[in-house]
Amino acid sequence: MLLKQLPRPFVPTILAIALATAAHAQVSNITSELGYNNVERGFDATNTEFGFNQQFFFTPNPPTTFVESPATDVVVTNPTTGGAAELRAHTQIGGTLSSTSTSVLLSGTGFSSSSILSRDGTSTYQSVPATQADVSMHLATAETVTFSVDSFNEVNGGVCVYGIDNTFVSDFTTNGNHTYSATLAAGDHSLFLYFFADSLISAPGEVSTSSSGNYSISVNPVPEPASLSVLGLGAIALIRRRRKARACLMLGTTKPGRATL
Repeated sequence: MLLKQLPRPFVPTILAIALATAAHAQVSNITSELGYNNVERGFDATNTEFGFNQQFFFTPNPPTTFVESPATDVVVTNPTTGGAAELRAHTQIGGTLSSTSTSVLLSGTGFSSSSILSRDGTSTYQSVPATQADVSMHLATAETVTFSVDSFNEVNGGVCVYGIDNTFVSDFTTNGNHTYSATLAAGDHSLFLYFFADSLISAPGEVSTSSSGNYSISVNPVPEPASLSVLGLGAIALIRRRRKARACLMLGTTKPGRATL
């Protein structure tokens, strides 16, 4: 009844708005993990590993607070030469899990930093802290997934990598804002976003690496052809009505063929 009472040019517009409003991501069974995984290593001149230390921690769904690695200042010593390096790592990541009624699955701030102070010129030392956000979900229909990282900042080769269904897709390596989108078919899927800070040193001195940024992982419906057509009709009807109203004003009439007193 309401559509019948509206001026005819408005009907397609109202239908388009209704269809656009009704469309939302059909996502269920969302689970997520936030955490860090830090590896520290030492290698001798023959590339044989002589030191290894690993720390990891994960916060399961819902991740509404930051998690941070314990203070790390590990001394790794080459048993042959007696040389040593202090390997330091600092990783931090956080996020907010959305409900299934919104498109953003996970958003927050990621940060990863490592530093190596080496006193040995014959060994190679490596510190690799990584903060990571993992999401698994079920899609009832095809959806578009988007990875966004705003204000990304890297120092000495820090990177942000992302992937779909346990497969690496690509990485963000330059400072600034970045976005990547892909269409996923209906079914079960997993997504990951990692901030890496891989520091490597093979001479006396100190090296620091870091990566950080504000991230979000979201899904949105793939527009159906019918919805796009109705949206197009609504836009055309609105443009025509505005042109007609403008013409009436220029002619000094309120409606075509009716003079203004």
